[in-house]
Amino acid sequence: MKRALIILTLLAAGIFTYLRSHYRELIMDEIVYQYVLDTDHYGGYWENNGLHTHIHTIGDVINSQMNHYIYANGRILVHFIEQTFSGVLPMELYFVIGGLLMIVLIWSIVYLGVPAPQRGNPWWWMMTVVAVMYLFPYTHRLWYSINYSCNYLIPAVLMTITLILFQRLNSGEVSRWQKALTALVALMFGASHEGYSIPIGGGFFFYYISHLKELRRNGWIIVVPMYIGILSMVLAPGNFSRFLLVDKNSSESFLPYILSRLSYYFYYISEFPLVWVSLVIIIWLKFKSHLSFKSLYNSDLLFRILFISLLWGQVFYFVIHAYSYAYTSLMLIVLILTLKVLYPVVNSHLNKIGLVAYVCVLLLFITSQGFITRDSRIMANYQHELIEDYIDSEDGIMLNNPPELPFYTRPFVTTWPVVDWLNFRDIVLSGAYSGYSKPFYLLEPNVYKVVTEGTLCLTKIPGGTPFVQAGEFYWAELDSLEPSVKRYELEYLPVDFNHTTAPLFLRVKFALSPESYPSLEMAQLDTMTIGKRTFVNIPIPKIRKVKAIRAI
Repeated sequence: MKRALIILTLLAAGIFTYLRSHYRELIMDEIVYQYVLDTDHYGGYWENNGLHTHIHTIGDVINSQMNHYIYANGRILVHFIEQTFSGVLPMELYFVIGGLLMIVLIWSIVYLGVPAPQRGNPWWWMMTVVAVMYLFPYTHRLWYSINYSCNYLIPAVLMTITLILFQRLNSGEVSRWQKALTALVALMFGASHEGYSIPIGGGFFFYYISHLKELRRNGWIIVVPMYIGILSMVLAPGNFSRFLLVDKNSSESFLPYILSRLSYYFYYISEFPLVWVSLVIIIWLKFKSHLSFKSLYNSDLLFRILFISLLWGQVFYFVIHAYSYAYTSLMLIVLILTLKVLYPVVNSHLNKIGLVAYVCVLLLFITSQGFITRDSRIMANYQHELIEDYIDSEDGIMLNNPPELPFYTRPFVTTWPVVDWLNFRDIVLSGAYSGYSKPFYLLEPNVYKVVTEGTLCLTKIPGGTPFVQAGEFYWAELDSLEPSVKRYELEYLPVDFNHTTAPLFLRVKFALSPESYPSLEMAQLDTMTIGKRTFVNIPIPKIRKVKAIRAI
């Protein structure tokens, strides 16, 4: 009975992974990877006239990946897979594979985190499924978009399989074919995604520098291929091209710079439910059990390597200043470590819980995923209708008024928020669905009202200029501005430590370095014609609060 429940749990996870992948309207990277990258710089996909040659053959994929390696990044393994399924093979086939990969990932996490005698307890499998499908960052898109799946699900599977093979290498003699398989998987893992392989590679490095005998005996079978893969990816010319475009804030002094980095680092970490769940578990174990973390660290080799990898990964991500979904590898390590810490304390309690309770939880999980899948289909249909309306439209001005989703499914469904004046998404959609013959303007209701009505009827921003706030911008019609005025400035409200829109460490930076935040700043103007009207807009600052907009 327990084995049947485990199989049902895995099947449910795989099926809903497939369904949530299937009910999606393609956007951004999912679209651009259907085309050959034939521009000579990173970001060429997202520029006007950046999409030219649609991928139809493996030769197209190879040509595209050669340019990716030179101008974009070194992840040619996962991007080769993505472009193959985006143009040569059916994308729907990849969604099926994605569902199978989810099953493999959950199986391998339990294999790594729970000792063999207790893997037959279905509660460990349910906890893992819930953690992976609800508690990871960017959960609405992470495992389900073909782009994110190739970049994060495939490396996750390669990482866990590599760790399993490492355990086998250290448990005794293995055959030649098993060694060859181990080396191949380690090579693929190293070359898959730097966010995964660099933290794990660091864990192995810091372990083996003090265990050289083990490295010479069997460790090299994993370490050498893994590092070859890492170097082939990290040293790609495209990585250096991308880094040149990143603002390093080099003009800031050391302390404000570090505070900025800490602010955004902890901001992202605080968004991950798994971090808070793990912290609660650790605190609970500290006061309710006699578990010795030091003893676990010393007795469990994999725990030791993963813990070192987690610490090294913090340094890596702090330096590169990545977005929340890039922390997926660290969350995966946290999950495996949490299972290892939790097992000695709660396993006996889990064995006492009846199977009826498990069936109820399984049905609750299936019901929840069913609602998420339903709302994913509703949102995908709405987005598909938007594209059809855009194809039939004359000016490309689209009202974005998506269906309101219930609070319990909203975080797990991908929407199309308007976050920029002319979003990269809008340029991509214009190229994909009209060949750049007309722009794609996806405007929220307030902005749509500003654009389509004859006058700007919203409340004006103080300062004597006709700018009004709508969406993410301050707007003014070009004809309403004084022709002689070419420059405008933003006057900010004073900065204080209680600034509610700023993360904690940035508020510390406010207090320690107020000179970093002048009260006046030149406005960044952008002019755009929509339909028959021309507008000027200014992006609303994300942190500072604007008091007034004045002409200079």
